[in-house]
Amino acid sequence: MSATDQVSSTGTGKWTATILPAACTVAVYAWAVWCFGSPAAPSTTVAVAVGAAAILVAAVAYYLLVDGVVGFWGALALTGGLLLAVASADQSAGRSAVADCVVVRVWAETRESFGEGGAEKTLHHHTLRCPGGYPATLAEDRRVAPDGGTVRVAYDPRRRVGPAVEGSTSPWRPALLAVPLLAAATAGAWRFSRADRQARRERREREEREARHGPSSRRPPGGGRGARGGR
Repeated sequence: MSATDQVSSTGTGKWTATILPAACTVAVYAWAVWCFGSPAAPSTTVAVAVGAAAILVAAVAYYLLVDGVVGFWGALALTGGLLLAVASADQSAGRSAVADCVVVRVWAETRESFGEGGAEKTLHHHTLRCPGGYPATLAEDRRVAPDGGTVRVAYDPRRRVGPAVEGSTSPWRPALLAVPLLAAATAGAWRFSRADRQARRERREREEREARHGPSSRRPPGGGRGARGGR
């Protein structure tokens, strides 16, 4: 491979790794928005399966394109960013119907997060009695009403997205959380792409080889003509 072809290949591999997080985010977010809001969207099983496969393929591709431990942690950051993009699409999805529901009972579930310090998160599950029987449950990070109280719930009649307290959904929080994760993945890909590292390694080996052999090992240009001219 010529030097020009090698530089071109290195640049292509580096840019492929760098734009991967942004391209995957756009694709996964668009898929989620379509699945949550389109009348022609596939079933929930198909939507989840395709979305999960896309996130897995993105993480594996990132790991293969980015060198060293940065590839591993960058793939995790990319996975987290893509999941948050899906959460943002979920929060922005339309919940066109509203119902006044009675809270029958509330029970709390404590989950341990995988972040530093093993912080715990409490999820409050509300059993509801709503006109028409749906929604029947509501999960929130806080108790929204006492037992026997009334809560106004927004929901999707097609049941594509989960119910939520009216006015409580916002896509900005998961979107803002996704930004630093995707930025870290992008920066890692730009700095530690396998193609770039391989090119630097080969360049260093070539320079060491030339320094070891020295310029005298190469025939000077026009040496033969100079020798003939001196006779």
